[in-house]
Amino acid sequence: MITIFLCDDDASIRTHYQELLQEIASKHQLYISITTFDSAEELFFMLEDIKILPDIVYLDIQMGAMNGLEAAAKLREMGVQAEIIFLSNLKEYVFDSFDVMPANYLLKYATTNDRFEAVFLKTIENLTITREQLFRYDIKGLSHTLIISDIMYLEVKKRIIIIKTRQGQHIEFYSTITDVEQQIQGSPLVRVQRSFIVNMTYIKTFGKSEIELLDGSLVPVGRTYQNVLENRFVEFINR
Repeated sequence: MITIFLCDDDASIRTHYQELLQEIASKHQLYISITTFDSAEELFFMLEDIKILPDIVYLDIQMGAMNGLEAAAKLREMGVQAEIIFLSNLKEYVFDSFDVMPANYLLKYATTNDRFEAVFLKTIENLTITREQLFRYDIKGLSHTLIISDIMYLEVKKRIIIIKTRQGQHIEFYSTITDVEQQIQGSPLVRVQRSFIVNMTYIKTFGKSEIELLDGSLVPVGRTYQNVLENRFVEFINR
């Protein structure tokens, strides 16, 4: 199921794109869920209420108190990794939109249905690739996702998992090491000690009892995990 949010203060535009998305989904046998909003404020109110994060967000630029660029920035601040596609009648905001890493910027008056379909299908393709690289966790009933390549290491303290990201964030949530390990299979994340999992991408040096990461963090290595770590790291750098 692909969850889509469509936010535009023009009812006719919302109806047009909702129907177009449904036609495209039916044509390509895609399962989608579309929720429409007439303002960014309504979107954020519903985001808190329904506890569901979108996969794709279509945002109008010119709206009421909060415009599309501000809404996109707030989504990113909240950790929403959705593919954002701007829908606008103004091309002068294209460069401003780069700050939130949108999937695309479509001009309503210049975008044909075929072009809209092509962009949507490309976004689905990118979403499929990204989903395979995402780590999912829950905080207070709200589901979050994080790109695995952004994770430097995870530390387990009883039932609390602490993620250290390459951007310097510390994210805490309740889970178990077993649940975490199920998610990271096939990724660069490897368990190196009873309470630590590291991303091999960021290993700088190996020591007898610890490894140093590129940001200077020191992570202990358990004796029983040394051989597995060394073998996994050799496979990783030679892949």
